[in-house]
Amino acid sequence: MADQLFSLGVAILLSLVGSVIALRLKLHPIAGLLLLGLVAGPGILGIVQQSELITFLAEVGAILLIFGIGLEVDPHTMLNKGLRAIVVAVLKLAIVFTIVYETSLLMGLGLMESLLLGSMLSVTSTAIYAMMSKGVSNEKDLLVTVLIIEDIFSIFVLAMIPGLGHVDAGQLGALFSMAVSFLILVGGYLAAREVLKLAMPIFIESGNKESILYASLALCFILSFGAEAVGLAAAIGAFLAGNVMASLRGQEEVYATLKPFTSIFSSFFFLSVGMSLNPQWIMANPVEIAVFSLVCIFGKYFGTASAMYFMGVESTAALGAGALMLSTGEFSLLIAKEAAAYGMDMTSLVGAIVFITAIVSSVSINNMTLISSSIEKLIPANSKMAMRRVSRYMSQVAGAFEPGGTFHNVFVKELGRVGTSVMNVVIYVAFALFLLRVGELGIATEYAIWIEVLAAVLALAGIAYEAPKFFKSAIQITHGISKAFLHAEAPYEDLDQKMMTRSVAVVLLLVASVGLAFVFSLLMLPRVFFYFLFVFYILAGVFFVETIMTAGEIFKRKLKEKVHKEGRGAGGLKTMLINFILD
Repeated sequence: MADQLFSLGVAILLSLVGSVIALRLKLHPIAGLLLLGLVAGPGILGIVQQSELITFLAEVGAILLIFGIGLEVDPHTMLNKGLRAIVVAVLKLAIVFTIVYETSLLMGLGLMESLLLGSMLSVTSTAIYAMMSKGVSNEKDLLVTVLIIEDIFSIFVLAMIPGLGHVDAGQLGALFSMAVSFLILVGGYLAAREVLKLAMPIFIESGNKESILYASLALCFILSFGAEAVGLAAAIGAFLAGNVMASLRGQEEVYATLKPFTSIFSSFFFLSVGMSLNPQWIMANPVEIAVFSLVCIFGKYFGTASAMYFMGVESTAALGAGALMLSTGEFSLLIAKEAAAYGMDMTSLVGAIVFITAIVSSVSINNMTLISSSIEKLIPANSKMAMRRVSRYMSQVAGAFEPGGTFHNVFVKELGRVGTSVMNVVIYVAFALFLLRVGELGIATEYAIWIEVLAAVLALAGIAYEAPKFFKSAIQITHGISKAFLHAEAPYEDLDQKMMTRSVAVVLLLVASVGLAFVFSLLMLPRVFFYFLFVFYILAGVFFVETIMTAGEIFKRKLKEKVHKEGRGAGGLKTMLINFILD
């Protein structure tokens, strides 16, 4: 007991010293905690050892850390930023993952290790960003939404790791099992939210902060236990618990009450990770650490800056965003520690990269203006003009899909109509089934055959009546997508121009999909990359439908012109009849 108390006291003291040193050097406390954990741990000085108590507190700290991130998730912010945040997050993750994954394969790592390392290093530290971005307002809301998406991606990676030890990650069964487990946990999440919607106002109005703290911590650990009980990572339960609290009235009070506890316990997690680093491995593998650190930093800077710029963000702000998103942190370490239990120990490598990227991120942000201006000077003027044009176009396209945009308005309107039609069809079919049931029960036996005929006619008539409405809504949605992509560049176009642009779009999309499929195969990228090609196929289908419809409009126009010429002076009634049919 005395040894454990001594280790605990030393760990708390080291957390304090590490945080102070890091802040003095204008670094994130994570860097100081990792460094002191490495130096004071069993690998070098041996002042403090990895005891069961320290390990337990570290695990509690990890859970509370993810719970705190869940508290900061605002669904309304994600919705308002819409497509821009999704595109930036997907592009950044894809670029960094591809670079790290290919580098890992070239460095001789196995396929599974390369997949995990690519996933770990592609995400940015939410905790480090929160500190680094203080006083920086450029596109902060968009970047926070991107980080939320990355955190969700990390949670799914965590959920997949337990299946890697005994199931092929590519098997459909593993994904299905994870989906079922996640649905069970979501059921608990929804139930807890409804209960706390009633209970939390009572706690807040009572002014008793302890009751808020107890309720929050109880929910956090119960959902974390539930996640592990159904075979998922405890971090998923903690994240959902934080999201429950974030959706309730008075979540600011919850966050303020829990913040000191989260900070204290999460420091044990980072200190524990530092203690688990292998200094002999770090000293023996400086090349691997340097290579992966450089690849990670370059990929994140280039991926974030380019994605932000092509979503309409001004160039200086986009380059500044790249500097803000360099760090690697809590989720990467969580994934590394989780993977270590399944024979894929990359904790020392990831911990070293976390430390290096934290330092580089601090230096980059302090010199953000100089770095941005230097990079802009390297880009030729002609390239800048072309990039600005693409940026404006992509920004207009994204705006069309966001709330208030042209396509969003059309989609919401048509979705309401489709919902009404679906309900009508359900009513028709339900009544038809009721009639069939009447016949089966022997009621009005002499009319049984007519009842069956009536039921079939009723169901078919209802479907036939609503089908044109479905078709009309589908056409309107298709036209809305086409307009969002093509009218952004050319808002006014005649039928011939419309036919040309749609045809060219179909060809370019199909060629791009084939080319990307070849590149993905050549780079041996995971199967999930090929799923993105469905976006190209869907858009090609949309533009193909538009091409057919435009061809029909051109045909009608030419037929009208021909009829009009032939009908001059005679056959006026015939001409009027043909024009009426064509219209």
